Amino acid sequence: MLCFWRTSHVAVLLIWGVFAAESSCPDKNQTMQNSSSPMPEVNTTVFVQMGTKALLHCPSVSLTKVILITWIITLRGQPPCIIAYKADTRETHESNCSDRSITWAFTSDLSPNLQISAVALQHEGHYLCDIAVPDGNFQNIYDLQVLVPPEVTHFPGENRTTVCEAIAGKPAAQITWTPDGDCVTKNESHSNGTVTVRSMCNWEQSNVSVVFCVVSHLTTGNQSLSIELSRGGDQLLGSYIQYIISSIIIILIIIGCICFLRFSGCRKCKLPKSGATPDVEEDEMQPYASYTEKSNPLYDTVTTMEAHPASQGKVNGTDCLTLSAMGI
Repeated sequence: MLCFWRTSHVAVLLIWGVFAAESSCPDKNQTMQNSSSPMPEVNTTVFVQMGTKALLHCPSVSLTKVILITWIITLRGQPPCIIAYKADTRETHESNCSDRSITWAFTSDLSPNLQISAVALQHEGHYLCDIAVPDGNFQNIYDLQVLVPPEVTHFPGENRTTVCEAIAGKPAAQITWTPDGDCVTKNESHSNGTVTVRSMCNWEQSNVSVVFCVVSHLTTGNQSLSIELSRGGDQLLGSYIQYIISSIIIILIIIGCICFLRFSGCRKCKLPKSGATPDVEEDEMQPYASYTEKSNPLYDTVTTMEAHPASQGKVNGTDCLTLSAMGI
C-alpha cells in the first residue's frame, strides 16, 4: 500500500507537469496553501460480480472549482494507467491505458466518475481518483475485487458416498452437509484466482436415504441440492441385473439355433430314398405270386378254359367226371 501511495503522488505530479507548460505558475502563497491543505482519503473495498457494470465515484466536489481530475488505475501485474482531465482547457490525457472497457461514466466535463462496462478478472486492482481544487486535493481509493459465481454440481460415489463440487468460484465457496456425515473437503486454486471446492461425504454406517449439499457464495447465496443415496445404488444394481438378463437371453438364443440346426441335419440323414419303396413292395409280393403260380391248379384250369373256349363242351361232358373226382 505504501508503494501505491508513492506511485499515485508521482503520477499526479507527472500529470500536472504535462499541463503546466500551458498554464502559468501559481503564486508563492497559493502554493504554500495547497501544500498545507489536508487530503481526505477514502479506502473502500468494492466487490463486483464478473460480467456486470461497475461505477467508481470521485470525491463530491463542485465541478466549477475543479482544476484537474486524475484517475490512476493500478491493475495487478501491469503498469499504472493514468487518465487526466484539465478543466480550464477541457483537455484529456491518457497514459498506458489499453482497456477500452474502462472509460468516463459520461464525459469528463459532466462527470468525473469512472465506469467499467463489463467487469472481468483482469480488472482487479486499485483505482484512485484525485481531484485538485484551489483548496487542495481530494481522493477516493478503491480496492476492486471481482466475484465469480461457481458452477455447482454433484454426483454419486460408491458405498453410500456422494460428492458435491463448487467449480471455479471467487472467492472460494463454502460447502456444508445435512445431516452430517464422514466428510473430506479440499480446495484447488487456479492461476486466474478462482478456487474449486470439492467435498466428499459418506453415510455407510447410517440409514439416511436423502442428504442435502448446501453451497454458500457471495454471488448466489445458499444453494441446496438434495441427493438420494439409495437411488444411485438401485440404478447401479438395476443396470447389472439388466445386463445379466440380456446376456442369458442371448446365450439361450444361440444354443437354440445350434440345436435346431443339428436336429434338422439328423432328420435329413435318416429319411429313406423315394425310389426304394416300389422295390420293397415288389419283393413282398413275389412269394405270394410264386405260390399262386405253382400251387393253384384251379387257377391254371380256369386260365386254360378262358384261353380255349372251344373246349368248353368237352369240359362239360367228358371231363366233368374228372372234375368231380378232383372234388371241384
